[in-house]
Amino acid sequence: IIYIFINSIMDKELTSTVSIIRFILNNTSGTWNGNLEILIKTTYNKGDIFTIKDIYEKFEDILHLKYPKNNTVKDKIRQTLQKLRDNNIIRYIDNMGNYILID
Repeated sequence: IIYIFINSIMDKELTSTVSIIRFILNNTSGTWNGNLEILIKTTYNKGDIFTIKDIYEKFEDILHLKYPKNNTVKDKIRQTLQKLRDNNIIRYIDNMGNYILID
């Protein structure tokens, strides 16, 4: 049972990694909102809680590769999270930087 569980976790991580690689290679258009939304929804399930720090750690390098001329990626991530919040994709749930994926 433990072996199956570990394989399940590894399969999800591999699937997520492959999805992110495809995103980088294939998605030549799109907006910051749409791109960050795709990354979040590829990594998290509806109801999952994450922090802005998690988003920075997981996606800052990816988004910097996607937008190499942008020297303020963290600022743009923060601004985009606010827009995703305003569009009811995520919800800011406390003053500790925690968000929840709601859509």
